[in-house]
Amino acid sequence: MNSLNVFSLTVIFLNIYLGLFYLSGASNGYDNIIVVWLFQFIVIVPNFAFFVELTRRVYLKLLVYFANNNFSIWRLMTFGLVKFSDFAQKYLKGKDAAGDTETLEESVESSDSVQSQKKVPSFTDGLHS
Repeated sequence: MNSLNVFSLTVIFLNIYLGLFYLSGASNGYDNIIVVWLFQFIVIVPNFAFFVELTRRVYLKLLVYFANNNFSIWRLMTFGLVKFSDFAQKYLKGKDAAGDTETLEESVESSDSVQSQKKVPSFTDGLHS
């Protein structure tokens, strides 16, 4: 089973178990503020940790997708702080950090420059003065 699924099920189990414990009235004997804060801490921290982990994994999947399909967006998403060769070596399967990724990087940059040089048609192109 995927580790993210296990993490999610653990967080859900804690939420359900502590929620049922609270709703059953068994927690009425715990008037101590430390115990109440402990229960809240046990619920809030795993939910927050799951949210951070899920966000990190989605961001990484998006980086891999854009590294394969649109280098300009990948560069924007990484704020130019990550070397493409290091990223490709670690996360892109079937890409050689010294060879294939450089050609990918060069081809994307050349396609960006070709797209920027294309003339955008104007509504006045067909009009004669």
